[in-house]
Amino acid sequence: FDLPIPGGAMAFFVLRNTVPACLFIAMPGNGGTLHIKLDFVVPAYRDFKIGRFLFEEKQSFFPSCGFTTLKATASTHTHARYLKKMGFREQYGKGDTMQFSKELPPASLQDCPLGPNCNCGE
Repeated sequence: FDLPIPGGAMAFFVLRNTVPACLFIAMPGNGGTLHIKLDFVVPAYRDFKIGRFLFEEKQSFFPSCGFTTLKATASTHTHARYLKKMGFREQYGKGDTMQFSKELPPASLQDCPLGPNCNCGE
């Protein structure tokens, strides 16, 4: 597996029961926006627990890294339903794709799950 991750990109696995169950890749945009490029969860763990973990329970991770808005694109109705369930709002649709965004509450670096020495907001 070889995936070049551009500088400034955010990429990480989310483990569940010590299994790498989710791969998350996002690119920073302008004005505190983080564009989600991949939020893939293996089928055995598609019960919304990882989504709730990322986008509800630990959502302070993103603002602690300087992001105020998450953006995502859905090309299927199943993915669109998932995003809506995770608190994203549909912005517009074009052809077979739908654009979604989620405004995030403010947070401080103390909220970052990477700890007080996190440098992701730099």
